[in-house]
Amino acid sequence: MSTSFEVKCPYGWTQSKGTWTCLKLIYNSTATWDGARQACMALGSDLVRITDHEKNDLIANMAMNLSNLYIGLSGTLTSGLKWLDDRNEATFFIWKNPSPALLSVKQCGVMDVKPSAASRWDFKNCVDKRNFMCEKGPKICPEEWIPHAHSEKCIRLFYANLDYITSRIECKQNLIGKDLVTIRDQIKEQFISEQVEAVSKTGWWIGYNNDNLHGNYRWLDESNTPQYSNTDPFGLVTGCIYYSYGSQYTWKAEPCSNKRDYICEYSPVCSNQMYGHNCTMQCSPECAGKDNNCFRQTGYCIDGCKAGYMGSACRTVCRVSTYGDKCSKSRLP
Repeated sequence: MSTSFEVKCPYGWTQSKGTWTCLKLIYNSTATWDGARQACMALGSDLVRITDHEKNDLIANMAMNLSNLYIGLSGTLTSGLKWLDDRNEATFFIWKNPSPALLSVKQCGVMDVKPSAASRWDFKNCVDKRNFMCEKGPKICPEEWIPHAHSEKCIRLFYANLDYITSRIECKQNLIGKDLVTIRDQIKEQFISEQVEAVSKTGWWIGYNNDNLHGNYRWLDESNTPQYSNTDPFGLVTGCIYYSYGSQYTWKAEPCSNKRDYICEYSPVCSNQMYGHNCTMQCSPECAGKDNNCFRQTGYCIDGCKAGYMGSACRTVCRVSTYGDKCSKSRLP
């Protein structure tokens, strides 16, 4: 089954391919940070979240030369830095130098897109009126998970300090298809490095080890030693690989009994036209596309509806007076 998909954006919105979302720059009006959120919500969206440099660059190109554009980041000294209504603190930042200090009162995130500012972020007073960027799209990854469209995975960092086997058990718990992260190419490694850099941990378990059953290091899905690797020569005959943080990122081996934080991933699309937490519910048979697939988190059809049906999950029949794609055609009376 191919899980490749793209989110189709409405007119006036720009596709963010890396996160399966659509973006809209509000440049002809200004609002406070809360007012900007309300304006975005009126469009079925919210202020933008930025989780990697690729998305930051896309927004910079869309909002060229605008100063202090509101984004969906805010924070206080007690709550920490958070995206919108997330419970967990944010992990990716592109601050101006030096980075701003948190205060006891709420501050709101802005991006300065002027060339001299290099599209970096700052904190400003939340009641000031500014331009802003909205974002919308299907809820593909659960809360606290970060979408990575290049690998078609949802990814999350866990700060738990566990041995390798226990990390896998915790990673796989209560969710089919979830496991420690695999890093197949430099694009994904760059994304992972951007997530862990802000939290400055010393090492994270990834899904690569030598359990002495196969005689070499392998990914957890039993695939052979990858063509792409970023290794500090492993040295150990048997061992588990962790992603090492330092002046640069490398993969290092150590005994699997050592304790570290870990990174999990899972696919946002089930196989065989199923959806739900453990892929136990059936997608609508009226989902369009070759595989009739829908998103695991919501059941919304990936490629829209077959002719004669409508709605995000394609379970609503067109009204008597309409027919065709998205029920857009009218029948004669």
